[in-house]
Formats: sequence, C-alpha cells, structure tokens
Amino acid sequence: MGIAAIVFLEAEMKPGIEIVMQAVKLEEAVKEASLVITGEGRIDSQTAGGKAPIGVASVAKRHHVPVIGIAGVLGDDVEVVHPPRY
Repeated sequence: MGIAAIVFLEAEMKPGIEIVMQAVKLEEAVKEASLVITGEGRIDSQTAGGKAPIGVASVAKRHHVPVIGIAGVLGDDVEVVHPPRY
C-alpha cells in the first residue's frame, strides 16, 4: 500500500520520528532546555536507524544541549549508536 501511495498520490516516505517531532514541536522545546532525557526499552544497532532516541538526540545536538539516554537494556551492539571514548 505504501508504494501505491508514493506512485499514484505522489506521497513521500518519512521516518515516523520526524512526524512526531514536528507534531510535538520538539525543536522549540529543546531550544529552551538545559538538558534532554530520552530513552527506549532497548538501545542497540536498530536505534541508530532513526528510532526516537536518535531523532531527539539529533535535535539536541543542533542546539548544543546535552542528552541522557535511558534504556531498559543495552544491546551487545550499542557501540553503533554511541562509540566508546577511551
């Protein structure tokens, strides 16, 4: 169905997080923040593919606001999201 909408209705695909960030006016909220806290149940390589914590962190980074990510579980491949600094 998605491809039909793209072909026949000239629709475009967008990551869901972009739509949510626009709807809740995240950009404006982050501009006024001194710290952003975000999270999800599991942070792993799939998180880097555009899930909510990455979208939120990218907005915070643009405004030089520090971010704390909270996760129920850190996946074995969490370094994909945030490489360790040694």
